[in-house]
Amino acid sequence: MSKPNKTLTEMLKLNGKTALVTRAAAGIGKAICERLAESGVDLILVDIDEKKII
Repeated sequence: MSKPNKTLTEMLKLNGKTALVTRAAAGIGKAICERLAESGVDLILVDIDEKKII
């Protein structure tokens, strides 16, 4: 029997990495920020509307 595939989190090993996310205040950018933060990624957030960034 073959081994099950690794999960995306296991393959990417994002904990301790840093990501720059543009358009981070809303929509897809905000959702990406939330998922990366849950994975232990340090974030640099950029958006034209600074007041709306998390």
